[in-house]
Amino acid sequence: MFNIKIIALIIEKPIDNPYSAELYYKRKQEHESNKAAIIQEDAKMTINEAMRKYRLPNPTTLEDLECRWSKLLTFGDKVVIAGYFYNGQNKPCYFGAVYEYLEDGKHDCESAIGLYAASEVEFKDDGHAMAWAMQQ
Repeated sequence: MFNIKIIALIIEKPIDNPYSAELYYKRKQEHESNKAAIIQEDAKMTINEAMRKYRLPNPTTLEDLECRWSKLLTFGDKVVIAGYFYNGQNKPCYFGAVYEYLEDGKHDCESAIGLYAASEVEFKDDGHAMAWAMQQ
């Protein structure tokens, strides 16, 4: 009889369904607003400011960047980076940067690449920083 009461209480309690349409649309709106924020955060800093603030080398090689940064992608004729630096407690600490190949037709690990752009805005995670870099 005791077990029957517990089951009755469980059945009466409304269950939050993680797959409900309401929750789906709420998360979709949050995603769209984050996407819009990335597009609006199109501010770039100068090359010299980025080199000083984020300690980015310029010019450099892909091999050197891979030794310094863990989140790096070759993306067509560009190399995109999501970097991290300490910006203070509870502050966004991720930035995006884009390098471009300086030599035409030569895209190997020892080719010279130069800093093309770096985000002025710091992001809350590396995914948003990488998305910014890929849009440049």
